[in-house]
Amino acid sequence: MGQGACQAIEDARILAEYLNKYENITQAFANYNAHRKEKVNTISKQSWNIGKMAQMNNRFLISLRNKLLKLTPPVMIQKQAHHVYNFETTK
Repeated sequence: MGQGACQAIEDARILAEYLNKYENITQAFANYNAHRKEKVNTISKQSWNIGKMAQMNNRFLISLRNKLLKLTPPVMIQKQAHHVYNFETTK
């Protein structure tokens, strides 16, 4: 999905905000982890699933996958991508 560098930049921004917000470093890291956990897990699962689908060897499943992708409404694809590309700060 090409999200490694993008997520690293988001991580740095969020961590910096929490380090500025809390004097206690342990508290800053705990809040950072809680804030980032859901998004990181979602992206990781999506990436794994996309990789699994992209590396299929069965010709029938490949054909079925391609047909289903063509039939998928753009709004569904946009909704799925929104969570990946949306950036929310701690404020």
